[in-house]
Amino acid sequence: MPIIIRLRSNLGVWRFNVPTGSPVNSSDLINVLKSQSENLTFTSELSLRQFPSTSTPPPLPPGDLLPHLPNGTMIYGYVTPDSLSPDAKKDGSEGMKKKFQYGRYGYLYGSYLSDNKVRVDFIYEPQQGVGSGGFEMISGSEEEEERVGALAEALGVKKVGWIFGHPPREEGFVFSSEEVIMAAEMQ
Repeated sequence: MPIIIRLRSNLGVWRFNVPTGSPVNSSDLINVLKSQSENLTFTSELSLRQFPSTSTPPPLPPGDLLPHLPNGTMIYGYVTPDSLSPDAKKDGSEGMKKKFQYGRYGYLYGSYLSDNKVRVDFIYEPQQGVGSGGFEMISGSEEEEERVGALAEALGVKKVGWIFGHPPREEGFVFSSEEVIMAAEMQ
């Protein structure tokens, strides 16, 4: 099953499916990004850390990158604006979002207001697998969720709901049975 890698650049954020069947080095990763995009041209090395435009980025580790790239990893790089097609420049990263065929979910943190409304301050997206049928919860991230809960408490907010996204569906299809069950469990 492929993993999802997100690329944050000076021109937006893209999501890419990276195959996991064999080792992936830096040049393999760039080829994957180019094959699934507008043939992006990078003006700098890709990096696992965000960096100011005036500095040289720390490069990706040598050799197989898969041990360093868990699902959902954000990588950083600068993209040459001229390498985007006119439609992509106009559309931004919306076209890539439309091609994103996986469900995701997250927990909403915020506070209940006195007028029966909820204010959402942030969304925590726990570790999850990808599947074309919907989102897949991954067990074993309880420690991370405890840290998020402690952070939320320190910020004076609490879990107030959950949100999910799904691939485009046929008209009239609202929720899958798995989504209805999860919504009931979250109440």
